[in-house]
Amino acid sequence: TQVQIISPRRGVLLANALREAGFGVTEIPARGKDGMVSMLSVSVLRKDVGKIEKLVYEADSEAFVTAEEVRPMRRGFWRA
Repeated sequence: TQVQIISPRRGVLLANALREAGFGVTEIPARGKDGMVSMLSVSVLRKDVGKIEKLVYEADSEAFVTAEEVRPMRRGFWRA
């Protein structure tokens, strides 16, 4: 599952919390309607989506989160 998290103010805090929990995170600076935001991309197993949701809510309850199913093709970090 590919989880995308958009946080206007707490992207670094979120990324650190997710990494401390053992997840690989890609940080992407982006521009939203009201200015710069952090977009975090996290590839996780479906069973870990609830854990990601909990971590995000605790660090930034206003973050915008989406998830979609993906199939890994090659390379990169995939927590199994």
